[in-house]
Order: sequence, then structure tokens, then C-alpha cells
Amino acid sequence: MWWLGDWINYGEHEYGEKYAQALSETDFEYGTIKDAAYVSANVQLSCRHDNLTFEHHRAVAPLAPPEQKRWLAKAAAEHWSRQELRQAIAKERLETVGNCPLPTGRYDVIVCDPPWPIEKIPRDVRPKQIGMDYPIMTAEAILSFTKVTDKAAENCHLFLWTTHRFLPLAIQCCEAWGFVYSCCLVWHKPGGFQPVGMPQLNCEFVLYARRGTPVFVGTRVPVRSLFDYLEGGESLEGFLRQFPSVKREQAIAALDMARHSLLTGAHSA
Repeated sequence: MWWLGDWINYGEHEYGEKYAQALSETDFEYGTIKDAAYVSANVQLSCRHDNLTFEHHRAVAPLAPPEQKRWLAKAAAEHWSRQELRQAIAKERLETVGNCPLPTGRYDVIVCDPPWPIEKIPRDVRPKQIGMDYPIMTAEAILSFTKVTDKAAENCHLFLWTTHRFLPLAIQCCEAWGFVYSCCLVWHKPGGFQPVGMPQLNCEFVLYARRGTPVFVGTRVPVRSLFDYLEGGESLEGFLRQFPSVKREQAIAALDMARHSLLTGAHSA
């Protein structure tokens, strides 16, 4: 895979080509080509280990170069499989995350991407499932995570990221945390996992909920009214005419905040 990824990255740098030529001149699928380019771009020659597979290098691709070298050297010395390497990285990350203090103060906007109790399905070995690269929580622990409530201001927006499977639970979380569900924003992806006999799961969701009555600064206009207008088929121009006290930049900032919530992680997804 190194030759494929390095070839694509070189072509993009020199000629502006991305995946089109690779798709036409090889038998690889788009996802394989994109993955090869990602790993090759993020794991430089100086970090690559001859005694380990491309899959080992994919596991460390999100890390900084010094961490890549450390983990790859350890994997080679311990004769770890790719899965054993991922598990070791995840275990150390769990210990690190557990020691991270929460920020102080209360906030009028909270973007939350809970560690839902899911497993990851690597495309090249499906249907085998492995643990995620970060620590997860049980449904009960997420529902009772009152720190979200503790950090919310009296009037607060909540953007809550979720998936198909946990959409009902996410709505329950809004209520359990003291928020009122308002609407659901959809991130439609170009593809996704398709269980046998089921439609393709090609989207994820961000729930917008509120606590109190958040308003545009300097006005008495609830921010929710903007989403209600747009959901009802009205334009941004129509909303601004109806509520002249709301500045255009304020409305655009609210929409940008919602867009950012949809795109947040798309990481990882």
C-alpha cells in the first residue's frame, strides 16, 4: 500500500491529481485509495518500520511523529499484531483521558460528542469488530453524566452528536440533562456501513436542544426562532425582515455554529 499512497500524494503535489487517475488505472476502490493516501501522508519515511505491516502504520497515523516511532518500535519489539497495537494505544489514551480536568465556569453553548458504547468495524476484516480508539461509556453512565448540566448556563444551547443506533438515547439525554429537544441536523455522507438486509447507514445526526430561552445578544429574539423559520421553508432574508433587531452576522454565526457541530470528529467518521 505504501507505493499506492506515495504515488497518489506525489501526483497531487506535482500535478494536482487526486484519486481520479488511481481509480482509472488500478482495481482499487475509492476507500482503499483514500486510506492509502492518508496513511502515507501522515507516516513519513523516517517513521516507517520495515518489520511491521501497513496496518500497524495505519494504527499510529493520527499520532505525532515521535509517538509513531515509539509505538511502532514497541510493537516490533513485542511482536504485536495490529489489534494488539491498537489496544495498547487505546489503553494508554484511556489513562490519559481519565486525568483530564473539565474546564471551569458555565457555558451558553455546549457541543457534546458522547463516547457511545459502540464497536468499530474495520472494512478490510468485517464483520470482525474491535474496540474504539478511545474509551467508551455505558448508556446508563451517559444518561447520568450530570456534568453537562453543571456546566450549562441558565440559557444554553446544546448540540449533541449521535448515530442511528443511539438517536433515541440521545433524545433521552437531552431531557435527562435538563434540555428541551428542538430539532435534528443531518450530516449526509457519501457512503457508509450497510448491515445485511438493511438500508445503508450513510448519515449521522446532531440534535439541537436548549435550556432556558437563549436569545440573540442585544435582542429579545430566541435563537430557536431562526431554526423554526428555516425548518418551515422560509429564507434567511425573510427571517431578518421579520426580526430587524437581529443582525445578519448574528444569524450567520448561529448557522455557522450549527454547521461546525455537524462537521465536528467528521474525523474519524
